[in-house]
Amino acid sequence: MSEKLSAANTAKCEIQVKLDEIQSQDVSVKYREKRLEQEKQLLTSQNEWLSTELQSKSNELLAVRKDKVSLSVWVTEQYGKRNSFLLH
Repeated sequence: MSEKLSAANTAKCEIQVKLDEIQSQDVSVKYREKRLEQEKQLLTSQNEWLSTELQSKSNELLAVRKDKVSLSVWVTEQYGKRNSFLLH
């Protein structure tokens, strides 16, 4: 009887150790999931900001390009007019 009780206590202790390990792993997994979710949110936020910045810079570049093309056309016209005036 004493041997059975001792074996039962040993089994109970082993099971308790395994339960503690599983609970510890569960806490670790939940912490990791939470950390990964926070990292995902941060990366999503950064990605949105970068997309907005890219769009803004693209729009600025397009505006500058349009201005430079207009200036180039105007300068070419002025050159043509003055060149034509000087030749006549």
